[in-house]
Amino acid sequence: TPVLLSFALVEADRATLFADASKLPEEVSALLAEAGVDVLLYEDMAEVVRARAQANCRIWMDPKRTNFALVLAAGESGPAVTEPSPVAAMKARKNDAELEGMAAAHRRDAAALCIALARLEEAVVSGAHLTEVDVDAEVTAS
Repeated sequence: TPVLLSFALVEADRATLFADASKLPEEVSALLAEAGVDVLLYEDMAEVVRARAQANCRIWMDPKRTNFALVLAAGESGPAVTEPSPVAAMKARKNDAELEGMAAAHRRDAAALCIALARLEEAVVSGAHLTEVDVDAEVTAS
């Protein structure tokens, strides 16, 4: 998968990415290092949050996007700020090229689904007995 599972800790003067560094391409690792972003093990995030909480650092967690283990690591009183992350709103804004790309992808997906449904209809009309697996195979193949 092209998606890297990770956590990010963003502080006023630094940032840390918690991920499996072996899955980062060298170019990405170099860019992160150049930007001053540290890369630590994915599994270390809870301990780092716990340490920040014990040092009385203010911790902001988006309650809809943070797992419970990290909330627990923030201590008895939990994170100081529990508001939605402003990053989510920024990521939701799309420029014209992104909007056109999304529309084109939806058109391609719709056409592929129509083709798959037409093939399935032909199969049913011809007397084929289809299972959920058959339907899934046809839809995902289109």
